[in-house]
Amino acid sequence: MRKNVWCAWWKPELDPDEYIYHYTSFETALKIIYSDQFRLSPLSNTNDTTEQKPRIKYDFSVKSKKKKDIDVFEKYWSQWTTHSKLLCFSRDLPKDDAVINNGDIFDVAGRGFALPRMWAQYAKNNSGVCFIILKKPFVTEIQKAYPGAICKDVTYSDWSNGFSISENLFEELITVISHDYDSPYAQTFLQDNSDFADYAYFSKLIDWKSENEYRILVPSSKEGYLYIEGVRNCLAGLVLGESMDSSLIKTMRVAATQFHIPIRRIVFGLRRCSIENITEDIEQSAIK
Repeated sequence: MRKNVWCAWWKPELDPDEYIYHYTSFETALKIIYSDQFRLSPLSNTNDTTEQKPRIKYDFSVKSKKKKDIDVFEKYWSQWTTHSKLLCFSRDLPKDDAVINNGDIFDVAGRGFALPRMWAQYAKNNSGVCFIILKKPFVTEIQKAYPGAICKDVTYSDWSNGFSISENLFEELITVISHDYDSPYAQTFLQDNSDFADYAYFSKLIDWKSENEYRILVPSSKEGYLYIEGVRNCLAGLVLGESMDSSLIKTMRVAATQFHIPIRRIVFGLRRCSIENITEDIEQSAIK
């Protein structure tokens, strides 16, 4: 086990870019552990409806274009937006963002597995699981499996009117898709135009900032799911929610032991956030 997996956020041995964190329910966590794979879901499944739509604006008068061309372009790009596959994680907070007690070695506030909103929203109200993933080897596996994958931090900003598409760029796009509507040009375009990709898929409104998100996007025009194998090889630890039922804790500990995965339970106190070993005392306690 890596020595810094559970360490306090302010410790110098912790690189805030070393780990990424994925929150989920108990049931889904078991599926991930035993199947040894993560599922990438279509962007249309996200709970932020604003990012399910093409966020563009035309830097020219649309009156000068055929309405048919505008409709074809928007339908094409909408298809790529809603069907592109996504896998989302949290990160450790930047060193200047977290508010912690530097004198308390047990305080893990600021760590990516200690984000209260994430536990409430994505881990079934603190009763689920958070995966601690080694970022570098995991991203390597993603890019091997899906060479077109784009892996980046999400940025947060106030509302914007959309990313500007120039007339020349519009003509280039409409020429390609008019000849071949199923063309993967959108994927190439995203890889070659990082500013557009960043705006369209790696920026969110400021009210999502507490998620501190890192995301993996696989551009696609096809419906359905994609999968990435070899998750256990990149798994540094499991954190259980403080409201997980004691019987489920036992089940999760069995799975962790079987695959030699370090496991802890998080506790949010009034003055600090800490992690505890999974002991018989914890398992037998009434967890509310």
